[in-house]
Amino acid sequence: MLPRLPCALALTSLGAQRGTWRPRLEDLIASNAADEVRRVSEHAFALHQSHLKHNKQQQLQPREIKAVLEAWKPLKGVGAATATALMAGAHM
Repeated sequence: MLPRLPCALALTSLGAQRGTWRPRLEDLIASNAADEVRRVSEHAFALHQSHLKHNKQQQLQPREIKAVLEAWKPLKGVGAATATALMAGAHM
């Protein structure tokens, strides 16, 4: 299941309650085009699945985790923390 823009906004709001408030973050996330969110999401999840498929232990190595999290970089306002939350949410 691919995350939708409202999902990323909700995660950002939740993160802001627990960490440092960044007022422009929600605006940055909302500025991403829906097509770009879909493209980046599909790429990140495909990369994750590809790494898992080639890893017999079904556990990613640190360099693989970094690559998956960096796949989210094209989206404005999505850093490592939000990318981690999006990936974790996809596994629930």
